[in-house]
Amino acid sequence: LLTDNPYLDTRPVPASGRQLFIPDLVGGRLVETPTDITNAVTNFINSGGTLRSATAFVSGYDFVADGSQLVANRLSSILGTGSVRTLIDSTTPFSPATSWSKAQLIANAFPTGGPAAINDWNGHYDNTRALMANGTDLLSTSELTGSHALSGGIFFTMGCHAGFQTTDAIIGSPVLDWAQTMAGTGTS
Repeated sequence: LLTDNPYLDTRPVPASGRQLFIPDLVGGRLVETPTDITNAVTNFINSGGTLRSATAFVSGYDFVADGSQLVANRLSSILGTGSVRTLIDSTTPFSPATSWSKAQLIANAFPTGGPAAINDWNGHYDNTRALMANGTDLLSTSELTGSHALSGGIFFTMGCHAGFQTTDAIIGSPVLDWAQTMAGTGTS
């Protein structure tokens, strides 16, 4: 289990003869390899330490529909209603058969004129793929290139495992996880 918790906990809690690390400090990670770290720092310097943030796109469904709507509402209050696009299925009860697909996410996330500066794609994830609301389509990190690449903005999600870093050394071959994908495009 990869964790930074021991580095971020100044007071470990004794538990069954071991220590339980509950972070009381804030920390972050610049992905995985020296090249990833260099690229992340270079992108930060080249941007003057400022991320693009004038527009936003929020998607969600099922168990994260309500949270997605809250994020969209909050971003709209900050950026203005016309600056936030959404693709949120808040149908109750949720029915994947009638919900949005990968093609619809791609069309909404990457419209003519380019992607939004802030992207919040919420749903089911594993370390390299996102499950679309229709329950069958998968979007892989390897598909987020060219006209479907995010660049220089902010990406976050309420999706499980989207932030899980897959260490290439353990897997035995390079795996392009979500953190590496976003860091590779200058997206934070």
